[in-house]
Amino acid sequence: TSSLRKRYQQKRKEVKEHNESIENGSKTQRVSQNQIRKYILKGESDNPKLAELYKSSPQIKELLSVCQNFRDMINGNTYDKDIRKWIEKAKATRNMALTNFAYGIEKDWEAVQAAIDIPFSNGLLEGTVNKIKAVKRQMYNRAGIKLLRAKIIYSQ
Repeated sequence: TSSLRKRYQQKRKEVKEHNESIENGSKTQRVSQNQIRKYILKGESDNPKLAELYKSSPQIKELLSVCQNFRDMINGNTYDKDIRKWIEKAKATRNMALTNFAYGIEKDWEAVQAAIDIPFSNGLLEGTVNKIKAVKRQMYNRAGIKLLRAKIIYSQ
């Protein structure tokens, strides 16, 4: 049993040293998911590690380029507003998430193209509908449609 005890203590010491080496080695700056999302959506970053990754990997550079092209198309910052060209570029990246997104857009490309071309938004209407649904959830099974209608009218 003493040899077993010594072996156990030796292995425990090795594991402890290994864990300490991992902790000491992991103090490098990492890129968070929120920083990547901000970089894709807004095109800006404070993290030098993200800029280094962007420069070092051609796949990441291509992926970010396709995402930024889509962002520019949606925001109306580009002259090329043809969604079909973007779908082909997205499929060519061989990134599964982006390819699936492109297939989803392709299924309803007319609506997406209209959203890009037409400057109008139904955001105000959607906000009103959400407010009505919230009031309806609060009033579930209480007093009927007349009270619900009155509460919605007076809440606005």
